[in-house]
Amino acid sequence: MAYGGLRGAVGFSLVLLIDNNIVPCSGIFVTATLAMVMQTCFFQGSTIKPFVGLLKIDLAKAGDVTLSEEINEKIFEHIMAGVEIISGKMGHYVLADKLYHFDQTYMKKWICVPNYEKRMKKSYEKKILSDHLINLYGPAVLVKQNMENIDTIKENGFENLAYIPENEVLTDTCVSRRSSNRKM
Repeated sequence: MAYGGLRGAVGFSLVLLIDNNIVPCSGIFVTATLAMVMQTCFFQGSTIKPFVGLLKIDLAKAGDVTLSEEINEKIFEHIMAGVEIISGKMGHYVLADKLYHFDQTYMKKWICVPNYEKRMKKSYEKKILSDHLINLYGPAVLVKQNMENIDTIKENGFENLAYIPENEVLTDTCVSRRSSNRKM
């Protein structure tokens, strides 16, 4: 932190507060402070990355952005764009807002496929509906198939199987276990 983090903005602002009438050589302080700021910004700032690589320091990993972080960031951007418009300054947020407006108004119409979002939603709705129907009717189909397996087993001469409730799902392993238990 001391090597890479000290840039001298606070030091420079403090040295400018020195009154020349009280301290006659305040110009020397300003010059020394500017030299220190230049040294920390250019020399130390440009050598941080090689030192981090040389010392094999682990860099922070960019984690997944949560939904609340994304929402807060978007709200902050819109608020700052409003503040910049009210204050009359053309900053980063106003420019980003204008670029977003240009993208939505012109670029999206020229480059993107029309009704793409609607078609994607429709395909997702079909997929979700098919998954819902499988989860809803899938167990009933399995029971029906297993009941057909039981009828086949009974036709082959295994009438003395234990009672199986109608709503119980019977798998092939259960049938083989029951038939092996009957043989003993």
